[in-house]
Amino acid sequence: MPRRTPRDPGSLAGHALSTAADALAIATPMLDRRPVLVASDFDGTLSHLSMDPWGARILPLARRALRDLAVTPGAHVALISGRTAADLAGRVRIGGATYLGNHGVERGHLPRRARAETLRIELAPLPPHFAALAEAMAVNVETAMPEPWMVVERKLPAVTFHYRSAPDVPAAAAQVAAIVEATDPDQQMVRF
Repeated sequence: MPRRTPRDPGSLAGHALSTAADALAIATPMLDRRPVLVASDFDGTLSHLSMDPWGARILPLARRALRDLAVTPGAHVALISGRTAADLAGRVRIGGATYLGNHGVERGHLPRRARAETLRIELAPLPPHFAALAEAMAVNVETAMPEPWMVVERKLPAVTFHYRSAPDVPAAAAQVAAIVEATDPDQQMVRF
């Protein structure tokens, strides 16, 4: 596939990337520019996807690369996840990084040499009824689907339903969606 030249020489827009080598070749001219932001998701990016949401572990090479980046002058490392910021920091354990959890609702910066358990988390302001609505969804799914493969993760003011290991994933997804819609028919809560 031919590559198009981006309008901005500092942009990856318009490039077809098929390998890490392609990405590095395109990014190399930009690596000396400062400041630079390196942002990454966790699940499936810094770790392999896991059937057990609690089983995900950061890849050793990813941890090493992030640690190197976090001490590079003018480089800023930000990690974002649907996980809570505390869970994310506990799995990644990179000082000098910013942790954005719960899809950006939670934010914390872990100083260099600090323990992940000391991460101070700030919450984005949200309407207070979201926590009650998320808890109602959690209770309704747990009540209707008391399956061993269903994991209900409360991250108030949100909730996540893990059903990757269901024997029929599409049917489990449809059942969860129906319960969520019945609990929040006005769609006040965002669905991912």
